[in-house]
Amino acid sequence: MKNLARRAALAAAVPAVTALDAWRCRGRDTADLASDVTVCVKTFERPAVMARFVRSTRRIFSGRIVVADDSRRPFATEDPGVTVIGLPFNSGVAVGRNAALAAVDTEFTLVTDDDIVFTRATGWDQALQYLQEHPRTTPVPRGTASSRSIGTTSRETSHCCAASGANAPRRGPRCVRGRRRSAR
Repeated sequence: MKNLARRAALAAAVPAVTALDAWRCRGRDTADLASDVTVCVKTFERPAVMARFVRSTRRIFSGRIVVADDSRRPFATEDPGVTVIGLPFNSGVAVGRNAALAAVDTEFTLVTDDDIVFTRATGWDQALQYLQEHPRTTPVPRGTASSRSIGTTSRETSHCCAASGANAPRRGPRCVRGRRRSAR
């Protein structure tokens, strides 16, 4: 019963949140993001969550979305801007993200999770503008992965911060700037 009441309350709040979101972001144009950014996402056995992700992303982003899916039945969509890469069943997050990154052909890549819901207030345009104005700045994760942390999630490692200077890493596992590296 509590679950039904919670769902009803959330359903009643959605129109108000949508209206507030539109009002807060009036005049913001995100059309130029499509040519500069590719969104990469890894999913597994969650088609409804993935459909919600695509819907929320399309509210603010018209560019390419690359989905790496190692489900029994890969995610299917009629959106021509979504590329689904079917992988062997239960390949894992690293294999999926690497496959998605290999399909990127834009300067900037947003690597995210399938349960994220974007709004117009997300601020992609502001982040992209900052990165373009400060080319020596590279987003990097706020934590490092070790063999002990693999398979775990924490708030510390799920957010990115900026590092600048000659010694800044060129790639991070969650936020990536730069074209794919050529084979060395």
